[in-house]
Amino acid sequence: MEDYIKTNDYSEKIKNPFNSRFNKYAIDTSIAGNDDIIENLSNLCVNGKKIYITTTTVDELTKLVNNRDTDTAATARKLLKLSTITYPESFQIIDTSEYSGVNNHINQVLGICDSRILQFCYENRDEVMLLTADRAMSLYARSLQINVRCLETRTTFVNKDVLFDRAKTFQLENNPDYPAMHVARQDGGLVIHNPQNYGAGIGIRVVNPSTNREFNYGPIYIYSGYLIMIARIDQRNDIHFSVYRMTSTEGLKGKYELVFSKFYRSFFSYFNVDGNEMYERFLTDFKQKYTRRLARG
Repeated sequence: MEDYIKTNDYSEKIKNPFNSRFNKYAIDTSIAGNDDIIENLSNLCVNGKKIYITTTTVDELTKLVNNRDTDTAATARKLLKLSTITYPESFQIIDTSEYSGVNNHINQVLGICDSRILQFCYENRDEVMLLTADRAMSLYARSLQINVRCLETRTTFVNKDVLFDRAKTFQLENNPDYPAMHVARQDGGLVIHNPQNYGAGIGIRVVNPSTNREFNYGPIYIYSGYLIMIARIDQRNDIHFSVYRMTSTEGLKGKYELVFSKFYRSFFSYFNVDGNEMYERFLTDFKQKYTRRLARG
């Protein structure tokens, strides 16, 4: 069975902006990062298509609306308006609060919120196409034989090396990512206490490069040569990511050097980390943690 319509007719592409044979679509929050999503969903509505939006997605979009200064937040507001005022008859709300998710593995990797959306799509896979901008979610959907279209997101990368001189000694009060903020001296050693209990807006992971062992839960004792990865999301929903290496355990809280730093415009950006799988894994986990906290409120 063909998933896509083969046509060069522009009017047909307006009726079917995703060039799909489907008349029913499900959406997740990440599409708020796509520049054309409002126009394309409007075209679907005008042409009598049905759009499913889960209670999980509604909750997450509502949270995004509070970040008024971002393009993503503006799109989130338009999506909510589209579903409640402009084309309410085209949208159907699906209550996924009682869904258990696809399976334990996907629940853990993507988080229960995305897993519930996949469960709905899986149960209706013969009729529904999933629209998402989350690459990991798209791949898992394909593995479940769910029809999915992965959309592009607006992305701006700014290397923070232009903002921070690696040779400078960082002043604690001027650099919220400085690892010494999270380090304490205890029993003659340096330790990070309970990073798992930090708020949704910050994530920390420590790595022992000699063994590649990663530490997420405290207390974590750190030693010279250890890497400390820190991700922070600001009020504009942008992500600040830095990696530090401990160069010395001397002093009150040790000494560090910056080894990698990038700034991602928009929470839904693709994480360009120069091919470093460890960095990408950490940022993906951080995103899932943040999304779960938003869903719980």
